[in-house]
Parts: sequence; C-alpha cells; structure tokens
Amino acid sequence: MKVSYIISSIGKSRKLNELLNSLIKHLNENEIILIDNSENKALQQYKKNKAIHYYHEEKTGLSNARNRGAREASNELLVFLDDDIIPKSSFFGVLNSYANNKSLKAIVGGKIIPKEIPKFLPIKYQYIAGMKDFGDDKKILPKYKYLGGCLLVMTKETFNKVNGFNNNFGHDGSKLGANEDVLIQDIARKNDINMIYDPKLYVIHYWTGNYEVAIKRIEIQGKSDYLLDKKYHKIRLFLKLIKYKLFIVLKKKSSDLTDIYDIVRYKSYVNYKRNR
Repeated sequence: MKVSYIISSIGKSRKLNELLNSLIKHLNENEIILIDNSENKALQQYKKNKAIHYYHEEKTGLSNARNRGAREASNELLVFLDDDIIPKSSFFGVLNSYANNKSLKAIVGGKIIPKEIPKFLPIKYQYIAGMKDFGDDKKILPKYKYLGGCLLVMTKETFNKVNGFNNNFGHDGSKLGANEDVLIQDIARKNDINMIYDPKLYVIHYWTGNYEVAIKRIEIQGKSDYLLDKKYHKIRLFLKLIKYKLFIVLKKKSSDLTDIYDIVRYKSYVNYKRNR
C-alpha cells in the first residue's frame, strides 16, 4: 500500500516546515496532504511545493480537516499527523512494514514523547504535552487505553468503516477541544478493530503551552469527557458523576498538583449542564 500523510494546521506550529521536509525526504511514491484550516489561508505558500498537495478547508475543526484530508487521499494507508511532531529515525522503516501489510485491520499508533515536560504537568497530566508511552514492546492495547491522537495510522477501509472523525469533537481553530481520537478508537473497537501500539513509530511532540493553557485544556477535557460519556457510555457517566462529586468534596483543600488538576477536570464534568 502507498501512504497518504494527512496534516491539518491553522498555521501556528513552528515545526510544520521541519515535519514536511522530513516527510519529503522519505516520500518515495507516497503523498503529503496538507489541510490549511486557517481562516486566512496562512499556509498557501505550500501550494508552490510540488511534493505537497495543498487544500484550504474553510470549515474549521481538526476532525473536519482530517476528514477532508482522507477524502482527498489517493492512497490506501492514511497516516494522520499533528503539525507539531517530528518523526525519529526508526519511524519510516517501521511505517513501511505496515504499508506492506495489505491485510492490516487495526489502528496503529506509536510512542509520543514531548520535547520538554514542564514542571507544572504531573505524570497523570503529561498527556497534555503529548505524552503517550506504553513501554518498549509492541502490543494490542486493552479497553480504555488509547493511542495518542498526534499519530494515527489506518487503512482507508478502516477509516470508512468507523465513519471517520466525529466533527463534534476535537480542536476547532484556536478553540481547544478533545476526544476526537478517543471516540474513533471506541467505535473501532465496537467493530472488532484492535489498537496496536508500536514504540518504533516514535515521534517527538513540541508542545509550547503554559500553566494557563494547561488549566484551560483540562477544563475542556472535562466537558468533552461528559459529552462523550453522555452519548456513548451511559453507565460510565453515572459512575463518574458519583466518583467525581465525592472526590471534589474530599480533596477540595488538597495542595497536591494532581489533585488540583483533577478537581478542575471533575468540576468541569459535573457542572457541564449548569455552565452551558
């Protein structure tokens, strides 16, 4: 199978050009699809690059942009990449092994390590900076363990089977969002599609947020978790509401940073209806 690299960007990543050059260096017969999801066509200079298929998508939203990229893709293996990651040396050889597997029926992801992890992100919340590390062994992930959304690999057949990314979830322009990657994996599992973690699909993630951005991201995560559970996981919703309300009461005076972040997230979840 040939590969279609699909990258959505609003033009704010300082690593986009380096990522594109890395892909071009290993392109061979594959293709790069760049979805410019900015309102002002901030990336239109890439139109001039013959190695890049440039499209401007007026309707904002990461999920919508990725779906547009999949529609434009002419190859069978779709590789969704964030615009602020850089693949390590092992990445392309390992990806080629999946491209040669015509019977691939899984969604594949890899090891995602932040270039820097700020001190204000405790271990539980390092995923905000992109952290996704399940060790050094290739494995099928169990239920409720998820591949990182910065890097997702699947065939076009699998993508169509799960109806792509849900446009109600994920970032929307400069507006933070979440769980588009979780939902597509939940739906895949319901269709007996495994999540394969391959640590040799190794990328570095360049996150540049500060404490205020982290807090906002955690609030959005709580709201998005509520919406996801309300629509798809009714029992989990009920159990979380009980657990989170109890946690907020018991830990409200805690000075532990993880507890503080948990309370922000849990309050956002519990109070979602009230704050609308």
